[in-house]
Amino acid sequence: NPALTEPAQKYGKTPAQVTLRWHVQQGIAAAPKSAHPQRQQQNLDIFDFELTDAEIERINSLDTGKHARQDSESFGH
Repeated sequence: NPALTEPAQKYGKTPAQVTLRWHVQQGIAAAPKSAHPQRQQQNLDIFDFELTDAEIERINSLDTGKHARQDSESFGH
């Protein structure tokens, strides 16, 4: 999504790093995990940039209220 890829390109980060930075700036706890050392380092490398208010609002607008996953109680039974 451009709301993530554009800031990623601007700051030289990955969309995942932008997402983690968004969490930090919103005061939302995130628990990223990876078995890959490079990705682990990327998960920590989010404190040398800051998203603008406009970028945060654009990312916030991605929340449509719809769940990204299927509810196991109504799907697949």
